[in-house]
Amino acid sequence: ENLVFEAGSFYIMDRSYIDFERLNQLHQHQAFFVIRAKSNMQFKRIYSQEVDRSTGLRCDQTVALTGFYASKGYPEKLRRIKFYDDEHDVRLTFLTNNFMLPALSVAQLYKRRWQIGVSSQGHTVQSVKARPRLNDTFRVISSMDRNDRLFIGREFREKVTQARPEPA
Repeated sequence: ENLVFEAGSFYIMDRSYIDFERLNQLHQHQAFFVIRAKSNMQFKRIYSQEVDRSTGLRCDQTVALTGFYASKGYPEKLRRIKFYDDEHDVRLTFLTNNFMLPALSVAQLYKRRWQIGVSSQGHTVQSVKARPRLNDTFRVISSMDRNDRLFIGREFREKVTQARPEPA
């Protein structure tokens, strides 16, 4: 696929689409991703943040991939967030390259992945009931701030760009 990654945008994907080389391309283009981790992912925990377990969060960790191909495809550090969804009685583990958003916002982004999307033609679409195709799923661009407001596209990119620290 020849997708153009937009810096500052979030791409939210199911775990069946894990491709660490593609995730690294997103990272190199200064775009963010949220994806469910596979249960057999090999990693090393580098650091753990404290979490408020009453929110459903179970852990917020900085990790490095240790699997041979995975670590070659994505050599950077990742953020691993575990979340318990009591509404559906399911435990979810997310990977992201965004270390700025609160862990709960990352979990909420994934939970809302089908509510707002951007079609392959670039139009904003509501996609709660119909699961989008791979191209549409890969192009979801949205986020929420601490007040649970949803940002889409340029409005969010401007917010992230303002909050992003300058590289050293």
